[in-house]
Amino acid sequence: IEAMWQVIEEFAVKTRDAGDFQRRRREQARDWVHEMVREALVKAFAQHEDVRKRMPELETLVMEGRLPATTAAHELLKAFGVDALA
Repeated sequence: IEAMWQVIEEFAVKTRDAGDFQRRRREQARDWVHEMVREALVKAFAQHEDVRKRMPELETLVMEGRLPATTAAHELLKAFGVDALA
């Protein structure tokens, strides 16, 4: 176990000295920002009154093959206030 721990410590020192540790930390922080924004947008979208009203009908039309999924997505995004084609 001691030998394994020494290998781990040596690896940690090498990555810190090479700047890899800090670079990865910064990348993780950036990725965390993106994930937090994604989660907030998905929640806001799902809770948006106009989206909630349109969703069941559009899902049904898509499931019945009467509306392409892309059209339904565009309609829902418009209901949310986003012009996906802009």
